[in-house]
Amino acid sequence: MPDEISHILWTYLILKHPRLSNRKEFKGRKNAAATYFFSVFPDIGNLILIFLALWVISSNGLPMVFGHHAEGMYPEVYDVFMGSGKNIYYAFHSYVTMGLLLGLFYLIMRKIYLPVLFTGFHITLDILTHAEGNALKPFYPIFDFKINGLLNWGSWEFYVIEITLLIIYTVWLVRNWRKEKEKEKEGEKEKEKEKEGEKEMEK
Repeated sequence: MPDEISHILWTYLILKHPRLSNRKEFKGRKNAAATYFFSVFPDIGNLILIFLALWVISSNGLPMVFGHHAEGMYPEVYDVFMGSGKNIYYAFHSYVTMGLLLGLFYLIMRKIYLPVLFTGFHITLDILTHAEGNALKPFYPIFDFKINGLLNWGSWEFYVIEITLLIIYTVWLVRNWRKEKEKEKEGEKEKEKEKEGEKEMEK
């Protein structure tokens, strides 16, 4: 879950850029919701794998065991998820999938639907932060090679950077919130002065 939160926060920061915040493709609740949806879209593959694992475990009346213990208790299930099942993970974290989504929306809307590009942003971030068993195949299924990230999701280095970014983001958000409040107060004071001026003119 922390991974999805970081993608949402990054998307929020990017959408604050003046060149993007003024574009109609990102304005309104529907467009904003679509943008955030596509920013976490690649992780839908992870959710599919998790729910599939839960179904296999529950349908066989097996005890719920997660994490590293699951590998030893359910070797057959684990092999499937790390083997053919892993292709779901690769497919959702692929620029090829993003390209297919762009093509689909182009056929429907007759234009490039910009929120879909945030799927690509998610994939790019994950390429840098997913290594070893979590490493991506960004052009699956056309090309089968993996790219080992600079950091590995779940490592202590990853979480140090994640928490640091969260602190910076929180400080930035609070400062912006205070600035907006100060502007509102200044605007209210100016309105009051205008009203007082109008009253004096009437006298």
